[in-house]
Amino acid sequence: MIEPDEVLENPDEWEKIGEERTEQLDVTPTRFFKRITIRPKYKKIADRSVVPVIAPAPPPQLIESSYASAGLILHIILGKYCDHLPLYRQEQIFKQRHDIEISRKTMGGWMHLIVNWLSLIYEALRDEIRASGYIQADETFIKYQDPKKDHCPNGYLWVYHSPGIGVLFEWFPSRAAECLGPMLRDYGGLLQTDGYVGYTAWLNDKKHAEGKTRSSTPPAGRMPAANSWRQAIPRRRKSSNTLPSSIKSRPGCGTTRNSTAPPTGRNMPRNISGKSKRSWKSRGRARFRKATSAKPSTIPSNAGRRSTSTSNTARSKSTTT
Repeated sequence: MIEPDEVLENPDEWEKIGEERTEQLDVTPTRFFKRITIRPKYKKIADRSVVPVIAPAPPPQLIESSYASAGLILHIILGKYCDHLPLYRQEQIFKQRHDIEISRKTMGGWMHLIVNWLSLIYEALRDEIRASGYIQADETFIKYQDPKKDHCPNGYLWVYHSPGIGVLFEWFPSRAAECLGPMLRDYGGLLQTDGYVGYTAWLNDKKHAEGKTRSSTPPAGRMPAANSWRQAIPRRRKSSNTLPSSIKSRPGCGTTRNSTAPPTGRNMPRNISGKSKRSWKSRGRARFRKATSAKPSTIPSNAGRRSTSTSNTARSKSTTT
């Protein structure tokens, strides 16, 4: 609050009738501090035989015998997994901006402990998604560092989503069908995917032959048959009406692109390649030739601007003569 100089000199002569406000958005930079908990010990003065007393111990630390608080560990986790800041980069940030030295080896040990604790929540989420009876699956590549190679190979994040339940991510260094085992083993519900053959290849593997049945409703703990599984996988060009009403009522279901007509114009897929791409181009050229062939041609193909003007000049001279 900024007061006028006249009011500060004689405040009794002035009366406040209003105010003018100016608002700005500001930020407080990250600030590190030590949290020290002191518990004094006391002994009874009148009776020395009484055992000394002390305040109850504080709640147990997140990591026993460590100086890392829950707030510091959360800050490192968000920086690494949400802001894409590796531990070595966070180490340099702490040292250069805040004059705090925390080695990346120490932070890596903290991450290892936290991952083991969060694995219980991770597996509980997996069980809830599997129990929902309807999974939307997809995979996307992400590069990772391999000390044995001179380049960054492609790893894959396998995504399993159940509307209204949650999303589960699993990372594997490949896109092989065997990566589906931890999630789809003993699963007997519906699976919505794209056209990647890895899903049907995993089902048709001889290792899973025991789980195949000829019933469209497989028993608990058994995989459905390959033919009924294909019927239970709604493709992108297949209408979402094939889903049961209990699943379509969930938020997020039936939101994929469902169109039975081939895409045209702006709706043509951009990721097509090879023969399919050439066929789309040839169809476009055919339409163009058909549209232009209907127009009558009045000017010869070899006629130029100069020849046309010359003929017109000669015509005008002959008329004058």
